[in-house]
Amino acid sequence: SPWPLQAPSNASACNRSILAHGPGVALRRPQLSGADARPTRASGKTDIPVPLDRAGGRSSLHGFAPVSGSLWPTRVSRHPPMADIRILSYLPNPRVWKALIAAELCGVTVDVIGDAPANMPTWLWDFDARQLTEAERTDDSPHARVSRRGFSGTLFKTDTFLEAHPFGTVPAAFSGDGRIGIFESNSILRAVVRAAVDDRGLYGRDVLDASRIDSFLDAALVFAREAQVYLLAADEMDAATAERMGGAYEFFLNGIEAALKQTPFIAGEDLSIADIGIACDLSQFLRERLMADRLAASGFEPISADLEQVYPRTAAHIASLAARPVFAQYLEKTVRQTLKQVAGG
Repeated sequence: SPWPLQAPSNASACNRSILAHGPGVALRRPQLSGADARPTRASGKTDIPVPLDRAGGRSSLHGFAPVSGSLWPTRVSRHPPMADIRILSYLPNPRVWKALIAAELCGVTVDVIGDAPANMPTWLWDFDARQLTEAERTDDSPHARVSRRGFSGTLFKTDTFLEAHPFGTVPAAFSGDGRIGIFESNSILRAVVRAAVDDRGLYGRDVLDASRIDSFLDAALVFAREAQVYLLAADEMDAATAERMGGAYEFFLNGIEAALKQTPFIAGEDLSIADIGIACDLSQFLRERLMADRLAASGFEPISADLEQVYPRTAAHIASLAARPVFAQYLEKTVRQTLKQVAGG
């Protein structure tokens, strides 16, 4: 199910586009026709992104090039023959950001394909995903499926997509050759670092380190699931949903705070994918603070209102990670808005 969405801070005016990605990330835009038709792919594994302005010159590091009234991400690339991992998803999606942060840190090429949540029913869900024409979007299409989770109406998924992804959800990742499907955002995150020639220690230094990292990522699953349900219910909050979220929040944050009392990073002495995954999940949950008025209308207040006081190490850790350049393009704006608000800044 789509989260309540906020574009990365450098993508304020994007229209139906992939939003923000770092080095090592390949991009594909929706396939359009008529006046909006443009080449549909920009890809590459480069040291830095090189966006262009209207005149074709360099612009800011994470700038965009205007196309037919929209702002599309643009970059110079070497066109690698095959990405290490391909992901199909609605965009923007904090669950995908986990993989993109890790990809940039350890030099893995990730090919991201997708569109805004409202437009995903117009796509053919497949390794070679594409936007369908109106004539192709019919109930008697061999790819037509009844949506059961997160979307309504009819979705279009190939048999090969469902063989690779038996739960039929997005984000949906594939091996570079399309043979193997990988689902659930933390599993996709793991796949990215496993694809690296040098993972920079993001998955630990040995099997025991990796197992400890996995422990934190697995513990995050209940929190992330409850957070998704809770945030989507902000306009019609009920006591049962708020109580479940409160319990999941307290249990999860107690564990993270205890871990950070022992080591500078969540799973040990070094940055790992546990920090990446949990930073993305928790920063997204903190958006409940931006929904305070909506929650108040149902008689509730943000569960994380006292985060900085009760979990100071966790708050400081998330803020520190969000300030790092690789993380900042995805997390900095949300973290700055939410943590700053309660602190009164």
